[in-house]
Amino acid sequence: MKNTFYLLAIIATFIFSSCNRNPINKIFDTAKKEDNVIAVSLPGWMIKKGVSMAMKNDTVVNDVNTLNTIAGAIKKVRVLVKSHSSEAFTANMNKQVDNLSSKNFDTYAFIKSDENKVTVYGKEDKDKLKDLFFYVNGDENMAILHLKTDISIAEFQKLNLSFNKDKQKNN
Repeated sequence: MKNTFYLLAIIATFIFSSCNRNPINKIFDTAKKEDNVIAVSLPGWMIKKGVSMAMKNDTVVNDVNTLNTIAGAIKKVRVLVKSHSSEAFTANMNKQVDNLSSKNFDTYAFIKSDENKVTVYGKEDKDKLKDLFFYVNGDENMAILHLKTDISIAEFQKLNLSFNKDKQKNN
């Protein structure tokens, strides 16, 4: 009886853990199975080290403290680039990315220019930005970037990001 209980507990844990799986992992897993894909994952400490090295150049940064805080809150970065995407693959990826909205991801920005579309999604938990996801979809190429973070929303807003070129020129 005790063994049966443990077996059921293990099966239930497996089922619930696979149901709660981050949908971004599924997107990466689907894309990595294809040909012409390059994928890279970097731990957060490596990002922080790279940012600290870049900040030694005075022209790189306006607000060193905010950027340092943001870099320190990045846990993991994943990048995937795919060239020569088929229509079926693109349709599948678009469907999975569009599904992020139903998984508590908010659309932060949508940018369309000529042949490329860029969509930025974020997932917040209380006062923290937990995931930041960029999806770049072109005619034959696709790129995705995922930042697993623990960034405070207030610190993220201090970056004063703008996706409008004219706005950036006026600042």
